[in-house]
Amino acid sequence: FERLSDAKNAIWKLNGSWVYGYRIWSKFARSSGRSSKKDKFGVHVNKFVSPHDFVESKGVFYIDVKKHPGRQFLFVFYYDEAMQKMEAQGRTWLNGWFVEIKPWSSLTLKKHRITRLAVYGLPLHVWNYNTFRRIAAILGLGEETLKLDGFSHGTMSIMTDHLSRIEATITVQCGVENFQVRISEIIELVNDSLFLLNM
Repeated sequence: FERLSDAKNAIWKLNGSWVYGYRIWSKFARSSGRSSKKDKFGVHVNKFVSPHDFVESKGVFYIDVKKHPGRQFLFVFYYDEAMQKMEAQGRTWLNGWFVEIKPWSSLTLKKHRITRLAVYGLPLHVWNYNTFRRIAAILGLGEETLKLDGFSHGTMSIMTDHLSRIEATITVQCGVENFQVRISEIIELVNDSLFLLNM
């Protein structure tokens, strides 16, 4: 981070969030005080890079990277040599990004998608990470929920196999009280071809 305030904001946003069923907590590393301010916080330049450009930066050319629903990507090699070059490198740079790498088959593509939901009508005394986690399997809470700028609605990202638009009313129980909560899918145009790399 370039500034201490940026690092503090990132930690504040990250603390208490849920990822794959685990709660994340972070804090500043201890320092002896001998290092410079630049050494303590580091300087990282964040740059948006397309998956295609990322693969080419690793020396593999004549390839097309296509995003599929959910968390899947399809790598299309125009020449066998490009695929052989990737395999010769041991795919180590791909293992850092993907959980599983396997050849395509007609059974490979799953019908999952990632979407954002808005949750309306949640009372303030149950507005917390555990409540949102109980409502859905959370990949990450939305920025509006993390910043706590307001309580009109909370947002969260989920992965679902439900292919039609999500609109539902559910009952959230807190102790002996029941609350009617409306869940509505947020429709937004997102460019899936970009992802963030720390260079």
